[in-house]
Amino acid sequence: MRWWRLDASYIRDQWVRDAYGEMGQIASRGRFVHLFLNGLYWGLYNLTEHPSSSFQAQHYGGRRDEYDAYKDFTELDSGNPEAWDAMMALAGSGMSTLAAVQRIEGNSPDGTPNPAFPRLLNVENLIDYMILHIFIGADDWPNHNWWAARRRGPESGGFRFFPWDQEISNNSLQRTQTSWGGRYEEVDVPGTPAFLYSRLRANASFRLRFADRVHRHLFNDGALTPAANDARWKRRAAEIDRALVAESARWGDARRSTPYRREVEWLAVNRWMQDEYWPRIPAIALARFRRVGLYPSVAAPVLTPHGGVINAGTPVVIGATEGTVYWTTDGTDPRRPDGNIHPSASAANAPVSVTLAETRRLKVRVRSGTTWSALTEALFTVPGSYPLIVSRLMFNPPPQTDEERTRSGGQVFDAQQYEFIELQNLGTAAVPLGGISFVEGIQFTFPDAVLAPLERVVVVRHRPAFENRYGTGIRVAGEYGNTANPELDSQLSNAGERLVLVDPRRNPISEFTYSDDWYPNTDGDGSALERLDGLADAGAPGSWRSGSAWGGNPGRPVEATPPSPIAVADGGPLRLRLDVRAGQAIRLDRTDSLGSPNWSTTEVRPMMPEQRTIEITVPEPAGGSAFYRVVAP
Repeated sequence: MRWWRLDASYIRDQWVRDAYGEMGQIASRGRFVHLFLNGLYWGLYNLTEHPSSSFQAQHYGGRRDEYDAYKDFTELDSGNPEAWDAMMALAGSGMSTLAAVQRIEGNSPDGTPNPAFPRLLNVENLIDYMILHIFIGADDWPNHNWWAARRRGPESGGFRFFPWDQEISNNSLQRTQTSWGGRYEEVDVPGTPAFLYSRLRANASFRLRFADRVHRHLFNDGALTPAANDARWKRRAAEIDRALVAESARWGDARRSTPYRREVEWLAVNRWMQDEYWPRIPAIALARFRRVGLYPSVAAPVLTPHGGVINAGTPVVIGATEGTVYWTTDGTDPRRPDGNIHPSASAANAPVSVTLAETRRLKVRVRSGTTWSALTEALFTVPGSYPLIVSRLMFNPPPQTDEERTRSGGQVFDAQQYEFIELQNLGTAAVPLGGISFVEGIQFTFPDAVLAPLERVVVVRHRPAFENRYGTGIRVAGEYGNTANPELDSQLSNAGERLVLVDPRRNPISEFTYSDDWYPNTDGDGSALERLDGLADAGAPGSWRSGSAWGGNPGRPVEATPPSPIAVADGGPLRLRLDVRAGQAIRLDRTDSLGSPNWSTTEVRPMMPEQRTIEITVPEPAGGSAFYRVVAP
């Protein structure tokens, strides 16, 4: 039997979609609800988004009639079959060459976009989709239970795939085949994502790209590591823990006289998942990938530490069990797509010690003979090397109000045209902005300008809409949207997505993934995400809060009133004591004269998530007097 009521968890289907989201893909969100029909309790249900054309437009932009969507058994749900048929025909003609893979992604052989080639397939999305389904042992699949969609036109991201109805999964450590026949890792069904996967497996470059994603998700605290899987399961289990009592009372004895109960069968399933399944399934899945050449025999290198905040000059040690280590710090892959060594890569035998003076992304591979390992990569943040943070984010603005429409002289602005991203300088020196760019999430390069300590600047999707709502007194670096030219347009995802900010040499300054699940008020109800902790991981919801001001209050302080300093001089050096509010950053400026002040910043204290009392030591002037001011911009 492939399915037993004894093993029912009510969690598996939503867990799969949750996992897909944590892998960096857009997935259908869901929540559990009690359903009543005309006052009669009908049980526990999973209310979820449907990945049809409306879902696609909501998450990827555009109108729903711009999307081609497919589902179970290759049924066209909306749009037309032209791009789908072209993609399947191209895949069927052979994917063994690098040029063929680039073509299906809409690129020339060298990897640059080619307007003459429509982007038919999002290969990275397909890889993550297949990794997840092979990992979970998807049973009623791949003929059945899947969705795919693609936006037509120049903004197309290619066909993407979405998990659906995978409650018969994550339930066996022994089974190796789907109920439709064939091993999980060997699925090959015409007209489905499995067909694309099977054809792409003939390509050596694709196989290593696949291995890179496997390594990202199954190692180094990735989305499919035992701890992440177990935590994701327990979050959903906690959500329905008490609700299962009502479900058992309604349906527990529908098929047998002794009811299935939360305290007996359901808790036993949870214990088995925690103690047996999650610790063992990653190794089983890795063996599946290795069996078909999707994870190499050469072990990937290990970084100590594996990313995070480090001090300048702290050595990062690269370990490997065989072969030669190749690494880069400029964001390039040490291995070129054709299999050769990248010119910017350094090489040495392990162990290797790499010293970083500023924020860098380290990418490392091992090559043993002609075999490359999967890629190990990590971001190392050196405080102060580029002290810029994303301090506010209005990703799903509220619609235009009647007052705003009157103020615009009747001009109508779409809600998404009010988007903005605010940056703030947390350093003690001015930061040159020229050449700094957003390269993921939105596309925008800053013009030449400088940002003073704690100063804020915003980039907006549509400046006329922004000024209609907020006026003209806010520093705007430019627009990242272009509604007149879809090829140049970009916008923030209403559901959440990854944002990457890089310096002029393409080194990372900030990269994180935000989510509309963090704070409901930021999802179209008028609030912006507001940075609460300037030093913590921007991808953690605790680093943010829902702003209290409708519209987000861009370019302005979180707290309009700076704290009043109290001088403390108890026999030691003079100190200033300040009570700083949660989310408030402060700056201490100094000048030697109030007659013709020349203020310079001596210290900056970033925002923190709690109210706190701080003390700043004030050095004695070498001669004469010095004057200080506390600023909370």
